[in-house]
Amino acid sequence: MTILSRIVAAVAVLGLATAAGCAGGRGQELVSSDADQYSSPVWVGETVYYLAQRQDGSDTPPRLMRVRDGGRPEQVTVEHPDCPDPRGLKSRLRKVLAVSGHELGLVMSCRGTGADASAAVVRWDADTGRSTVVGKVGHSGGVAWSGGEGTVYYPTSSCPQNLPAGALPSTCLGEPDAMLGDVAADGSLVYLTTRCGTDAPGPESVFPVYSVCRRVGRGPARTVARAVQAPSALTVHGDRIVLAGEANGKAGVWLVKDGRFERIARGRFLGVAFNADGTRLAVADEDKGWFSMTWSLRVIPAPPAQAAD
Repeated sequence: MTILSRIVAAVAVLGLATAAGCAGGRGQELVSSDADQYSSPVWVGETVYYLAQRQDGSDTPPRLMRVRDGGRPEQVTVEHPDCPDPRGLKSRLRKVLAVSGHELGLVMSCRGTGADASAAVVRWDADTGRSTVVGKVGHSGGVAWSGGEGTVYYPTSSCPQNLPAGALPSTCLGEPDAMLGDVAADGSLVYLTTRCGTDAPGPESVFPVYSVCRRVGRGPARTVARAVQAPSALTVHGDRIVLAGEANGKAGVWLVKDGRFERIARGRFLGVAFNADGTRLAVADEDKGWFSMTWSLRVIPAPPAQAAD
């Protein structure tokens, strides 16, 4: 074998090893694009629902999509009850929430009404296609839904005053800037805020610094961990809290453990969600190259439970 052929063979072996390592570290890719940005993934059974938005400078609203492992992504049309349109062109989707094994909670607004003005929390049944308004909200980032309890949580700054007839009961949080909430199995609410309960505010910074906050029932809120920046998603399963954002000065997906952050995946992520049994995470990430950007939706192993879920 010549020296050149040996070099070529060595490079090929190295390439295969590197590719295998990346595939193992990046998990199973469900869909990717250099034109659509993905965010807000949630699981309904074995199906992942998510938002996809064109990145061509237009004002095209996000589209609700769904995909299964090994399947093709498909668009799902949901009518906003306050601005009905079979094509869904009169409404804008802002957030997707998991409710049950066949239902989604959607934060939607009618187009042309401002960023979050008149946004509604809509319950959508994937089996029947029926959508029902269960509440109004002025800030979509702080909405959380407890499917088991049938309760919708809102930040105090946008807590609904007049719920529609037959709407779910709502609970207002104590912090006006509460965001990215999720409800744990024990019924406690976990969310991000710049000041948790009566705790001292976070350190001074040019950009907001958030604390991970937990509240059980109507009891006082307590700080679980501090110093999160640029958060984009939070998900809870049993005793595990996982979030996407910056911690310890680095971007990634993080497990909150004993008041500290352990990085699960590196990079910038726009969504993360546990599946029903807590063994997998759906993540929406962004891969910035020299001259291009690629967005992908992937499934990665979830960190093991710290105690019995």
